[in-house]
Amino acid sequence: MTEAVLWQQVKEAIDALGGRATYAEIVDYVVGKCPGTTRRNALTEIFACTVNHPARIHYMAKEEGVANQPYDFLYQPSGRHGCVERYKPEKHGVWGNRREADGRLHVVRLEEAKTVDRRVPRRLRK
Repeated sequence: MTEAVLWQQVKEAIDALGGRATYAEIVDYVVGKCPGTTRRNALTEIFACTVNHPARIHYMAKEEGVANQPYDFLYQPSGRHGCVERYKPEKHGVWGNRREADGRLHVVRLEEAKTVDRRVPRRLRK
């Protein structure tokens, strides 16, 4: 059996913890399952997997577009720093990365777009 990559361990942790957990709970779980993993590496993997965490653009999500990769499965509720839950686009909105006017990549809610295609559906046109 091959070892799971770190983001898969984080995914296993959030599922084992009931779909909602603190960073510390996830880190403890991952480090307990993968003794060679540092607490810092586990924490940065949480950031990378959190669709609305601004630091994620420095890890796996370095491209513009909708957060719909296998590693895009966590969401940090507003006002709940240090806590995450399973990401559900129908509940949390559609998140992704967009290059803004400053030329830099930013994590943004893409609710108005729903996909990278920015055309406005006919039924929404005025």
